[in-house]
Amino acid sequence: MSLDKTKDFLLEIGTEELPPFQIGDLVSSLALNLEHELKKLALAHGPIKSYSSPRRLAVLISNLSHKQLDQPIEIRGPRIEIAFDSSGQPTAAAIKFAGLCGVAISQLDKIEDKKGALLFHKTIKPGQTAFHLLPEIIINSIKKLPIKRPMRWGKNMGPFVRPIHWLVAMFGQEVVPLEIFEIKASNYTFGHRFHHPDAIKISEPKQYENLLTEKGYVIADYNKRQQKIRDQILAATNFGSAVIPEGLLAEVTNLVEWP
Repeated sequence: MSLDKTKDFLLEIGTEELPPFQIGDLVSSLALNLEHELKKLALAHGPIKSYSSPRRLAVLISNLSHKQLDQPIEIRGPRIEIAFDSSGQPTAAAIKFAGLCGVAISQLDKIEDKKGALLFHKTIKPGQTAFHLLPEIIINSIKKLPIKRPMRWGKNMGPFVRPIHWLVAMFGQEVVPLEIFEIKASNYTFGHRFHHPDAIKISEPKQYENLLTEKGYVIADYNKRQQKIRDQILAATNFGSAVIPEGLLAEVTNLVEWP
């Protein structure tokens, strides 16, 4: 796959504060669901990386193909004795099959199987563009999330785990035309609720993590955020020893965006 025929894809769902013990399962499922939908539609891609924080679930997919591969389609038609009469003229069955295939009868092929000869047509179904397919892929992936206690808000919006406040969906530099719960997708994310509540423009998906860190005061990578908390604990002990319960550390990691 040549890189000039691929683009990076970014999906971010911005929400109110998420239940800390559900964030890991939600973002993992979101990534797996997207991967499954892409495979189902024969859209090749590169590495998948997920991001999460108390107010966001995000997935970055590198090198997503710009379109499906063209698909060869083989259509079997009526048997020769049914397709043509005794004088060799096409019957209604042959005419109907040719119409179904969108070709003249003379353009149909004949093949043999164990039972004899039949009409046959081979064609190519052009692949659809990823940009055209992504709205359906995203919606299906979100619908399948394992939400334990879905809620509604506003004018009966939802159901979802928490109210959605913004949505980022980008394929390369283009915004995917998508709307979920009356929230339209854009290329604007938001930083920390207090340190940087303003919108942050994303020019291309691969900027996502660095933009949030450098401008938004958000460490979107769960492992990096957890390591920073661990380092702060050890520093507070003057680099002595500290008992760090892993369950509590995981909970705290999912409670803060900028430790």
